[in-house]
Amino acid sequence: MLHLILNILYFSIGFLIPFSLDLITYFNNNRKKHIFLILILLFSGLFLFIYGPHIVAFGLFLGSGWKLINFTLDYFL
Repeated sequence: MLHLILNILYFSIGFLIPFSLDLITYFNNNRKKHIFLILILLFSGLFLFIYGPHIVAFGLFLGSGWKLINFTLDYFL
């Protein structure tokens, strides 16, 4: 049971890291946010492909993709 709770916690941390980009004042430009999200998406996807299933990397992969889709929809709509 403890293993399941820790896995959920690790996944949530990995998922929420890309969503915390709005709190960082360095990324004032949306272009920097897009580039950083694409890099996180590519590196976490590459890590998942090479290493296999990893909870934090999977959360980073999903969270950065979700945030990138939100940025894209806000830009076009």
